[in-house]
Amino acid sequence: MAFGITILAYLELILKICMYFSITLCSIKGIQALSVYIDNNRR
Repeated sequence: MAFGITILAYLELILKICMYFSITLCSIKGIQALSVYIDNNRR
């Protein structure tokens, strides 16, 4: 029983890490897109 709980906790940890990385990547992409947009409007 404890083994199953360990697997679930491990999967939950992986899910949180994946979500954190995807949010970070989205933020970086969003910032890049925003800076490109600002550069285009400045011209």
